Amino acid sequence: MKSIEIDKNILIIIEKENCYEQQDIIKYLAQAGISLIQSNLSRRLKKLNIIKREGKYQILAIKTSSNLIKHIDLSPPNMLIIHTQPGNASAIASKIDRQKESLKGILGTIAGDDTIFAATNGKYSLELLKNQIFAII
Repeated sequence: MKSIEIDKNILIIIEKENCYEQQDIIKYLAQAGISLIQSNLSRRLKKLNIIKREGKYQILAIKTSSNLIKHIDLSPPNMLIIHTQPGNASAIASKIDRQKESLKGILGTIAGDDTIFAATNGKYSLELLKNQIFAII
C-alpha cells in the first residue's frame, strides 16, 4: 500500500478511535489490512503531527494556513496545485478530502511530501476553491 494511503488511514484512526498506545493504532491498521511495525509508525506519527496528549494520541492542532501552505497555483480548467511546508501535504490533503461537503467541487486529492494535486469538477471557480481551502486549514 502506498505511503499516502497509510497516512490517511492513520489520520482516520486517530480521529475516530481512542488510541492510548501505538499498539492500538497498529491493531486498527491491521484490521484495515495494513501491516506496519512500531518504528515506522512512530516516524509517521511525527510526520503527521500526531502526539500523545493526556494519555491519548491526538492530531496536533494544525498551524495557521500561512505557515502550512506556501501558496496555491490554479491550473484551469479543473486543478489546484497546493504547495505546503515539507511533510505537511498528506495531513492537509486528508483534511481537504474529509471536508468535501463544504468544499463544493473538489473531487479528490493526491499528495506527496510538500505538494497536493486537487482535482475539481470544473463547475466552480478555482479562485473560490482556493479561498475556501485557506479558510478550512
